[in-house]
Amino acid sequence: MLKARFEFKLEDLWVGVFWRTVRLLPEGAGMLNAVPLDHTVLPLQTDWWICLVPCFPLHITWERES
Repeated sequence: MLKARFEFKLEDLWVGVFWRTVRLLPEGAGMLNAVPLDHTVLPLQTDWWICLVPCFPLHITWERES
């Protein structure tokens, strides 16, 4: 699933591109049971922020199976 939206953030006073990729844990997973023991494939989420106008980054989110 791909989502995109413009955000208004005063703390984003920069110009450029930033991204990060994280594993999505099942809902309700805490620190003690963060990794499933049944070898379930956890989806990945990649977020990109593209900021060409300071304080108005374009935030793109891509969720996919790993």
